[in-house]
Amino acid sequence: MERMNHCLLMFTAVVLGITQSCSSDGEVLLEASAQIKVPENFVEEDATWEKLDGLSEPDMTLLQRFFQENQSMTENSIIDGDPVVFEADRKGRRYYWVRPGGDGAEWLCLEFSRQGVTLLEGNGAPFLGG
Repeated sequence: MERMNHCLLMFTAVVLGITQSCSSDGEVLLEASAQIKVPENFVEEDATWEKLDGLSEPDMTLLQRFFQENQSMTENSIIDGDPVVFEADRKGRRYYWVRPGGDGAEWLCLEFSRQGVTLLEGNGAPFLGG
């Protein structure tokens, strides 16, 4: 139960160890031991993903429900703090958790679409067009 409470609270907590600031070209930077650029948008295949200003109430509800049903996901240490949110018309929403790593970045993305939920993760550049 304590783990579930932690999961429910993590979306309303301030990101610990990672702060956001703006660069001169308007991109958001995630700062820690290395800087990772978060673009305002990026193109992947036939979709343009636009960065949103943060988590909305529906986003929080969606993610809370997802993590309640998939509690083992909360054990992934990269899921800490609020994700960066992107949306693409007719594609859905993506929630990215990104942190500095050996190859520039470690990242995890949950994509919610009409087809369901897709987990994407990797090392390196998380934003393909960014």
